[in-house]
Amino acid sequence: MKFKKFLCGIGVTTSLFIAGTASAHVLDDAVEWNGHYYKMFEMEMKWEDAGEYCKSVGGHLATAETRDENEMLKKLILANEGSERYWLGASRNKKGLWRWITGKVFGDYFDWHKGRQRAWTAGGGDYLCLNRSFKGEWDNIKGKRELAFICEWEQDDRHNSRKNKRSAANPLPTNNETFRHIENKTVKNHIEAVVHLVNIERQKVGVKSIILYPDLVNGAKIRAKEISEYYSHTRPNRSACFTALKENYGWKGENIAAGYPSPEAVVQGWMNSEGHRKNMLNPNFKKIGVGYYRKPNSDMVHYWVQMFGD
Repeated sequence: MKFKKFLCGIGVTTSLFIAGTASAHVLDDAVEWNGHYYKMFEMEMKWEDAGEYCKSVGGHLATAETRDENEMLKKLILANEGSERYWLGASRNKKGLWRWITGKVFGDYFDWHKGRQRAWTAGGGDYLCLNRSFKGEWDNIKGKRELAFICEWEQDDRHNSRKNKRSAANPLPTNNETFRHIENKTVKNHIEAVVHLVNIERQKVGVKSIILYPDLVNGAKIRAKEISEYYSHTRPNRSACFTALKENYGWKGENIAAGYPSPEAVVQGWMNSEGHRKNMLNPNFKKIGVGYYRKPNSDMVHYWVQMFGD
């Protein structure tokens, strides 16, 4: 793992980080069960967006197709402090038929709270989640709700994720408008997830939440692509990183990272580094921009930038 930190002057900080391949892998802290791997994600998304996020890291929303698998997932969420509800990979069609995202129709096994589905009049919907308040039993709510979620990977997905560009590094082809739309939504989710996770860390130390700011977002987007070509706080034209911004700031900062395939992984990597952590928790920073750029044929594949302003 390589690490460098630069201090550019009063109120101006930059930090650079290159992820080690092992610590960067999204599955490093996943739970293994019967050749499958499961991981809880605390950033909250709509059901469809959560499913796309799981695809973007080579897996799918977790399923509970058997009683044993369901009991394992219940124990997983109850054993860890976290969100109240977690999306699972199941939905109901217009005919009322429930189906797992693997294509399997619900069989004789159900684990509905009190043995029945939630009615529409009581906030019920067509998408499945585990509800901590129901001791992990099933709950059905509307997909537009934003919840935490659980991703699942098959054993082969884990073993081949670095070699198979379609699983982790390049999960979706981009020569089709539909897939480009999905990829753009994934980038948007990544940006929002990073901000959400940063604010969780700021709240832990009593620092006010930071907000996305358009000028910083645009600058971070430019910089994320630039560092895929020239990994430095200096831009490819050798100007300072902050020249990517159009507005002036009294306090400004930049964090960059490469190799991390998910928002959780990159934020944890930054939090483990003193210079990056100071930037993210700095109370002088009130605004943030996040950039994410995926370059499948490069060594690090995933490139991240945070730009901060007051």
